[in-house]
Amino acid sequence: MARIFKQGRGEVLKGKTVAVVGYGNVGRSLALNLRDSGVSVMVGDLLGSDYARRAKADGLEPRPIPEAAELGDVVVLALPDDAAPEIYRSEVLPGLHPGKALVLTSGFPVAYGLLQPPGGVDVALFVPKAPGPAIRDRYLQGRGFAAVVGVVEDASGNALDVAHAVADGAGAFKQGGFALEASAREEALADLLGEQVLKASLLAAIEAAFELMTKAGVPQELAVVELYGSGELGELGRLMSLAGPYGALRLQSPVDAYGQLARAGEYRKAIARMAWGVDVMRDDVGRFSERDCSRGFWNRIRGIDVMNIVANYLGTLEKFGE
Repeated sequence: MARIFKQGRGEVLKGKTVAVVGYGNVGRSLALNLRDSGVSVMVGDLLGSDYARRAKADGLEPRPIPEAAELGDVVVLALPDDAAPEIYRSEVLPGLHPGKALVLTSGFPVAYGLLQPPGGVDVALFVPKAPGPAIRDRYLQGRGFAAVVGVVEDASGNALDVAHAVADGAGAFKQGGFALEASAREEALADLLGEQVLKASLLAAIEAAFELMTKAGVPQELAVVELYGSGELGELGRLMSLAGPYGALRLQSPVDAYGQLARAGEYRKAIARMAWGVDVMRDDVGRFSERDCSRGFWNRIRGIDVMNIVANYLGTLEKFGE
């Protein structure tokens, strides 16, 4: 079983400077939370970018990434998986001297060999299991969040303490929060399989249900409201996080709960067949990283206006309200 921690080691960062590389959704929340916890924080990002301007507006002084990596005692790599390996190699790695610590906010790049840790440097995991804005919102509300901590390289013998300290400063251990210990590969597998099985199935289920509803005569507007527009799906997710997927059934109507239970078994079998089983899926996840994590692939993904595709296919509440 994974070890669960509910208390951090914030004192480990006393007298140290934490450089947060990347000021996107996750990086911004981590930098602000660490700062508000009394940690000395600097931000590394592309000067002149929207991210750097936002950091300055938030009261932080952005620096070029190589400078931040050079000056930080602890460097938190808060970049998207597609961008992290290249920026790490060219701008972060030269500043990682022995005695420093590197904290990764995703296990994916190191688990699949896209990021090579340097010698003599502690390399730890701190992976928030909450969307970037929620990390900040929860901190301001005095609430914690779930996270994964772990050790990749333990040069000093204190790498796990560094992970705990960053998690503590970021607010993970506030009310209701905790951290699970896992390896980089375990975290990456959980994340990728959750995306490729659970989230992919949810997207497909929404599309299939929309098609079925509209073919049966349900107006598009009502179908969208029923499926996701009302916010009920998000509320159900919140209840599941508190009571578990089956415990949440007790908080729904008998007809609703019965309908879910009556159909869940056959859907589970179909999804399991599509996912090819855990062992094969694990191999496929590895091939996914090697095959698709090229700059060309990610540029093609960025070129797709996903929101317009969804809006054109399903429509939006704003469109219906016009």
